[in-house]
Amino acid sequence: MNSVGSFPPLASLAENPQPQALALPTVAPYAAVRVVAYNCANRLNNVTEEGQFRTVFQAIGNQSVNGISKRLDLLVVSEMDPGSVTRLTTALNNLYNVNTFTDVLSSSVGGDSTGVMYDSSTLTLVGTAADLTTIGTHPILRAHFRPAGSTVANEQFYVYAIHLKSGDTASDIAQRATETANLRNDADALGQGAVPA
Repeated sequence: MNSVGSFPPLASLAENPQPQALALPTVAPYAAVRVVAYNCANRLNNVTEEGQFRTVFQAIGNQSVNGISKRLDLLVVSEMDPGSVTRLTTALNNLYNVNTFTDVLSSSVGGDSTGVMYDSSTLTLVGTAADLTTIGTHPILRAHFRPAGSTVANEQFYVYAIHLKSGDTASDIAQRATETANLRNDADALGQGAVPA
């Protein structure tokens, strides 16, 4: 059994393509962590944009996934600047009527950063986030989290806030391939048992 469930071998699926029941493990209540990735496109600079973001994140919290509706625990963003990240963190705290959302922002290249906003009542940042400036065109932030109150090693995970090289030229495509290989190497270097999200 793996962390998601027990799956039939591929050969048996080829012979019998009928849906198979999964034996899912029992999970603790805090095991349902809602993670959202969002390219902010350098927005959240005024009240109108804040209202648009509030609408999106409220709808995400209202959506039922695997029978669970809850506010987000972790927002992974790209194309942000310090003013926008502060405004978005404040908007999340106001939306959910809490003061538990906090943020970590990468360094900036050309005014763009990546980052994470997380609910400190549900997640704990383990150590400090790593600002990976040599992996790609844009800074990449790697953060290590665990559910708040948990001390179990296999409940910890890593998340990368990334913005790969954009564009559709052969050079852009080659650069994205290099960046993804660099990310893979970084994740592999974390060691066996590390769980990048």
